[in-house]
Amino acid sequence: IKKNNKIATKNKSPWSGQISASILTRDSNTLKKSNDIVTEKNQLIDDIKLQLQTLYKKNNYELKWIAKYRFYQTDIRQIDDLISLSQEYKYSFPEKSYYLAARTKYQQDYRRAIDHEILQTIEVGVDLIKEKKMTLSTSIGGAYHRYLRTVVNTSNNENVDRDVELPKGVFTENFRWEIIDDVAVIQQYKHQGDFSNYQILFRVGVENRMISNVFLKLEYKIEEDTEVSYDDRGYYNRSLLASILYKF
Repeated sequence: IKKNNKIATKNKSPWSGQISASILTRDSNTLKKSNDIVTEKNQLIDDIKLQLQTLYKKNNYELKWIAKYRFYQTDIRQIDDLISLSQEYKYSFPEKSYYLAARTKYQQDYRRAIDHEILQTIEVGVDLIKEKKMTLSTSIGGAYHRYLRTVVNTSNNENVDRDVELPKGVFTENFRWEIIDDVAVIQQYKHQGDFSNYQILFRVGVENRMISNVFLKLEYKIEEDTEVSYDDRGYYNRSLLASILYKF
């Protein structure tokens, strides 16, 4: 029996991942383009998001790749179009609670009028709680952020391409608690920038196993970006998501 257990452990694959499809109800401000003129518009919309995530974990390090696609279009015009590709690296020090993390992300975001966006972060973190049913971690570091965005010159209503390149501070917090078998509370907070000029992401939700490797997740998400502003108003997004996940 011991021999068979050793063989099973040895052959365990370091690869895992998940595929998900989400339906979103969102309250957001956005840019509306009409006759080549871009203006702001507040809107309540429903759209669909698809996501693929792959994880390679071995010894003290792990690599994660994430691809997201969100799109919505009416018969009249395009309302949403997001492409996001990211890679996350984490190295945990042996027998320590500290770790190093790095994230590389590329995005195209129609809602924020972002044509191209690149983000590279490096962070130092600590696992405050690392148990079977509960985990809590925080990390802090720096980032290189560059994006090309379409803005409107209010004096003549002409579109202007703005190329922005900035160093930034980053803070990340992740929490997961399996309150009962197959039911977990998940919460995350990300802050990029400073206290006056920033991008934030806050999400909280519940994940429940339905059958085998299929899960249902209900989640509420808040996004704000003060750099992307329309008439001095920062971009905001409030989303309620219902997702079906298949984990492998």
